[in-house]
Amino acid sequence: MRITDAKVIVCSPGRNFVTLKITTEDGVYGLGDATLNGRELAVASYLRDHLIPILIGRDTRRIEDTWQYLYKGAYWRRGPVTMSAISAVDTALWDRQRVVAVGCWVLVGKMATGTVRVV
Repeated sequence: MRITDAKVIVCSPGRNFVTLKITTEDGVYGLGDATLNGRELAVASYLRDHLIPILIGRDTRRIEDTWQYLYKGAYWRRGPVTMSAISAVDTALWDRQRVVAVGCWVLVGKMATGTVRVV
């Protein structure tokens, strides 16, 4: 399943809550919280401007690979804004897996990359 759409939802009067909604080609969606007190709009902007464009088209079943890609290829040096955004993506991808009819071992034990490094 590929990611076809991702939206940042900022809501709640008096305090901003940032939620990421990732939708796949089969219409299933996952939600992830990206709220960082005092920096909500920075996280929302980071998601919109930097992460969502590179998430479109990625395989939702490769959660660990996506996490490593975002963590190691971060534009900013993994501060609280970046980590809140990555956390939202990670949570949304795991939330999307709730509808998959496979065993827990498949979800937790899946491979992170498609290749093996030979030294």
